[in-house]
Amino acid sequence: MRFDLDAADALDEERWTRNLLRCHRSQDDRNRRARGMGFADRILNVDRDNAVRLGLPDPFAEVLEARRIS
Repeated sequence: MRFDLDAADALDEERWTRNLLRCHRSQDDRNRRARGMGFADRILNVDRDNAVRLGLPDPFAEVLEARRIS
């Protein structure tokens, strides 16, 4: 995936994100069975890695790939 846009998140956003992702109960259950971690943990781990990879001071970064819509 190409990194076109990133949105850094502060630690106080972690709680909000974690609670939102827990609403996806079936996805959370599936991740726990298949990966041994919940959906929120999986997404937030990726966001932590993104912040490190991009050298951002924030602990989390959501990275998006922009697509041209014509």
